Amino acid sequence: MGGDAPKKQDTIYNLAEMTKEAEESSDIRYNNKAAWYRVSGYCTFYNSSDNSEARPMYYLACPVCKKKVNDEGTGYRCETCSKSFGEAVPTYNFSFMLSDYTSKITVSCLGEAGEAVLGQPATVMMSMGADDVKLIT
Repeated sequence: MGGDAPKKQDTIYNLAEMTKEAEESSDIRYNNKAAWYRVSGYCTFYNSSDNSEARPMYYLACPVCKKKVNDEGTGYRCETCSKSFGEAVPTYNFSFMLSDYTSKITVSCLGEAGEAVLGQPATVMMSMGADDVKLIT
């Protein structure tokens, strides 16, 4: 057979197949490279609390380096860049349990991965009221 092998994004995996392929990939295991898989499953658990306090699904990030910023009241300070900014960028950071008929895994969603899962940018989540967020979670 000729042609290219299908890409991970072109194939729908169950969780057991995805886990096995990821464990066998030297790029993922030894080179800490990210991999994208298309899976079919459902969210079975989302924990919005961290140390018994409500934690949003996003954080305010530096527009330059994407690290968490400190709110100074009049703007935001990035300790990594040693700069202050008038605006910070809402950036996703959440985890959930993904399950299917073969297995379950914890999925961490940072930045653009969160946008891909939820189908909207973190700015939309930030603008939602607490009652609207409860409908999602």
